[in-house]
Amino acid sequence: MSVRLELVPYQISYSRKARKAVENLSDENFDRVLIGVEKLAEFAIGDIETLGKGYITAYRLRVGDLRLYFYTKLEPPTIFIADLEKRGEAYRKKSRR
Repeated sequence: MSVRLELVPYQISYSRKARKAVENLSDENFDRVLIGVEKLAEFAIGDIETLGKGYITAYRLRVGDLRLYFYTKLEPPTIFIADLEKRGEAYRKKSRR
């Protein structure tokens, strides 16, 4: 008997801040972000890292020079995109914390 594992596609939800940031992107970056998020939701692939200790379900997805910060929820399977920042801005904020 073989066991077949299937990935369940995740639903995508955006915070108000992330939605505004995505809407203000250039057409090229907008397309990149949408493709990156779709791959993440369907196949769980991408340049993903956890956000360190204390952030068990918080992750970062790198799409070019953009960083998407997201959380996951299993029931129902949802990816909640909390924020989107350019690379330089993301690391500057982190160093001030």
